[in-house]
Amino acid sequence: MTAVAGAVSFASTQLTTKALQGLVATFIPADRPRLGRVAFWDPAVVDTLPDSSLDRIQVVLGDGAEHAVWGTTFDLPEVLDWLVALPRSAELHNSFHALAITARLALDLIARGRLLPWITDNGFDAWRIDPIDAEHAMYLDRIAQGTSAFTHCAVVEASDPDNPAIASAAGTLRRVLDAVADCLVRSPAAARILGNPAFADPAGLKIPHLKPWLTEVAQPYAAGCRLLISAIPPEEEPGIEGGFERSFSAADFADFDPGDHVAAVNFDAAMQSLRRGSAPRNTKPISDEGWFLAFSLRSSRDRTIEVGALDLWAQPHDVLEVLGDEAESEFLIGLRQASLICPLLHRAMEEAAPTGVHITEVEILEFIDSVDELQQAGIEVRWPGYAANATIEQRRLVSATAPAGELPSMLDLESLLTVQWEVFLNGVALTAAELETLATAKQPIVRIRNQWVVLDEEQRRRLANPPPKPSAAEVMAELAAADAEAYAAEQPGATLFDDSSEAGASGALYSLGGTMVPFAQAFRTLRDDSPVTEPMGLNATLREYQRIGVGWLKKITDLGVGGVLADDMGLGKTIQVLALHAETGGPTLVVCPTSLLVNWEREAATFVPGAIVHRYHGPNRSLPNQLSLNHIILTTYGVVRADHESLAHWNWKLVVADEAQAMKNPRSRTAIALRQIRAGTRIALTGTPVENKLFELWSIVTWLMPGYLGSQADFRRRFVTPIERDSDPVATKRLQAMVAPILLRRKKSDPGIAPELPDKIERDVMISLTAEQITLYRATVKSAEEDLARAKNEISRQGMVLRMLTALKQITNHPAQYLGESGPLPNRSGKLDHLFELVSAAAENGESALIFTQYVKMGTLVSNFLSGQGLTVGFLNGSSSVAEREELVDNFQSGDLPFLILSLKAGGTGLNLTQASHVIHYDRWWNPAVEDQATDRAYRIGQDKTVIVHRMIATGTVEERVAEMLEKKRGLADAVLAGGEAWIGKLSNEELTELVRFDDPSVPETRGKSSRTR
Repeated sequence: MTAVAGAVSFASTQLTTKALQGLVATFIPADRPRLGRVAFWDPAVVDTLPDSSLDRIQVVLGDGAEHAVWGTTFDLPEVLDWLVALPRSAELHNSFHALAITARLALDLIARGRLLPWITDNGFDAWRIDPIDAEHAMYLDRIAQGTSAFTHCAVVEASDPDNPAIASAAGTLRRVLDAVADCLVRSPAAARILGNPAFADPAGLKIPHLKPWLTEVAQPYAAGCRLLISAIPPEEEPGIEGGFERSFSAADFADFDPGDHVAAVNFDAAMQSLRRGSAPRNTKPISDEGWFLAFSLRSSRDRTIEVGALDLWAQPHDVLEVLGDEAESEFLIGLRQASLICPLLHRAMEEAAPTGVHITEVEILEFIDSVDELQQAGIEVRWPGYAANATIEQRRLVSATAPAGELPSMLDLESLLTVQWEVFLNGVALTAAELETLATAKQPIVRIRNQWVVLDEEQRRRLANPPPKPSAAEVMAELAAADAEAYAAEQPGATLFDDSSEAGASGALYSLGGTMVPFAQAFRTLRDDSPVTEPMGLNATLREYQRIGVGWLKKITDLGVGGVLADDMGLGKTIQVLALHAETGGPTLVVCPTSLLVNWEREAATFVPGAIVHRYHGPNRSLPNQLSLNHIILTTYGVVRADHESLAHWNWKLVVADEAQAMKNPRSRTAIALRQIRAGTRIALTGTPVENKLFELWSIVTWLMPGYLGSQADFRRRFVTPIERDSDPVATKRLQAMVAPILLRRKKSDPGIAPELPDKIERDVMISLTAEQITLYRATVKSAEEDLARAKNEISRQGMVLRMLTALKQITNHPAQYLGESGPLPNRSGKLDHLFELVSAAAENGESALIFTQYVKMGTLVSNFLSGQGLTVGFLNGSSSVAEREELVDNFQSGDLPFLILSLKAGGTGLNLTQASHVIHYDRWWNPAVEDQATDRAYRIGQDKTVIVHRMIATGTVEERVAEMLEKKRGLADAVLAGGEAWIGKLSNEELTELVRFDDPSVPETRGKSSRTR
């Protein structure tokens, strides 16, 4: 048999499932957890002769006697990796899997930071896993209940030879957790870093003198039970039915583990002696002294187990069996901590066996002030059930009265709106006198209607100072938000906002009455997507989605609430507005960029021939003496800034802001001027309601419906910070729900929107730099690094970053742009060389192309170069007059001008350039929404050719790295996008260097000409 035993001798490197077949695993604890060992041995070989090649292991087996077995033992660190990696499918004894699962649990808890320093019974420093929450404790219990006795059969050190003891399964696995923690935290490096070997050096340190201090410091985190203070109102006693919830029952102890040592305990007797009615037993003589603060202990492991302080002192043995050996010291440590936080409790420390403290009505205020700090220290405070559960609700009854059968507009609603306040206690309305009692209470706990009500400071403030009367827009905003599931989840007691109630931003509930009910119903059904027939006077056949859009515009016009038509570029926003004008009449004021005046004028003349279209623009501009229902006045944002007072004199039926992102800055002269022009309904047209920041959306919506999204400060608190900084899904869903009724957005990619549109092919063209460009690029990066290292403040640093980025982008475009030269141009820029190849191929095939650049200087260089190669080229930029723009667009659309260069800002929006088969982005605008707008000049309704989009990117440069980021953002056109290049300035110098460095392994140090990868 000895030979069989010898077969289990192997090194830790030889651990395999096959080698361990037929063996069991036993954990051997030690006083210092890191010294715990794991033994592998054969249970079929017991009490054999000694084997010098094996280790002796003392175990207690099923007969209750101590036996010697022979096997191989390992220090835990030797086998920890193997245990953690052991597959659950491995065909080994249950004891191996119990240790492996426990080791993996230890790593998980360590990763969560569940570690505390400790002093062992022999005075050595140690680490232990603590605190263990209820979920992980239950998991550990399940492991213990399912494991074999072999896992924990090792004889406990210092055990009585005549009565050998072993650790329980749960106790052994708990020690495995501590052993893993104590091993992993220590290292020679840790000791050097900390400058102290305690709790860091693998050798350990004996520091018994620190145990009392460390026990008190760690107690709030590692206690087996915690102090609980129950506030009992005057003239009541603990245990009165309804005062507290039931604390425990005998069933709670059915599976209770008595501790680390195997012993028989009569739990029925223990529970019989501890059970005293429905609550922990404490004494509180009936008196006039006011409140009584009763002390109890609650198990940290099972919160249903609670024992009153009287039982702790009267029957300590029974209590310790239930709550653990340290229950008494944990109670006193908790009470000492509580008395340091709340001096009122110090008087209890003067008693030999404290059970509670009497306090007066005045002192209850001092105690309440300490509650938050007590709870932060791990000391629970419990109020009477009816005080803790009492709920105070404020409701605003918002109503409006209008003539029978009439639905007022939003403007009329403001003057008809009335608000009444009601306050409810547990769903029952309070009288005016009771409300006055609550509002004027000087203390946070008030007795009203024979109930104790605890009011926090915010509740008292709201009762004393009700929020101001909301505007109709604010009510509608809360109405929309109430339909969001996330919003309802934040207000768990609320119902949907209809003619009943719903929680608003102020924390109060709304109730609707009178005309507000049908108005709210009409508002919430704005987006029911019901199409209309083509209006009389419209000379066009609308697509289905356009008829739905006109129906939505008609409904918001009837309610006077305003809306954002945010369809993709090219889906016909203009014709939908013209159809609305034909349906409802005017006068209509259209405000647009200068480049779109001609387009609006032509489309109005074509689609609503009965309208009187008047262009209000130019130095000799004037308005008609009278405006009729047929009038459409076209003007620009520049004219509005100059003439807003004149325009504000008229009562416009509709005011339309095309490319409404022009007012994205709410403090700009444009936004301020637009807000001064009165209108029955305001409509914003934009393909990008959010280009960079959420405040752009706030600015547009605030123009449509002042107050709908609250003040700027409120909008920042509720939405900007949670969404832009934290990506909060709840805030995102709430904002989406609020804008959903007043924002209609359809995309070309949506099913059924534009099925006849041809394909759009997008390709990134990777361009290698020439030798000259590489030299300039590297020199610029090096110079910028030196400048940034000397930056004196953040403002100067931001300026340096911006100059560097501009220089690098100009170098990748063409050295001549960076150096301010007019030539020579060929063979100096990879981009220009490849552009010429693209344009030449298009010319041979009879195709047209749009070429976008953000730099007028580069546009001029490209125009001169292509013209010099014999190609017919036009250049539209910010200095082009209205007549010049009109001529360039007409010539391009007719095919007389095959190639049109556009500066991105001047030609990136509003134009209809469907003659193009190619769209070339010569340089990148670091906002994908802006690039997509430019592309949509060609890819829009009316396009019948496949459009190929070429995005030129300089390989190995900042352009390539930013391009990767742009692709991630491109799919988020309706979400929050980072603001242009501003984010780059926030990078550290090291991060910035990594972003802009030149790194193209495929390009030699010098290169005579450009090269590309397609």
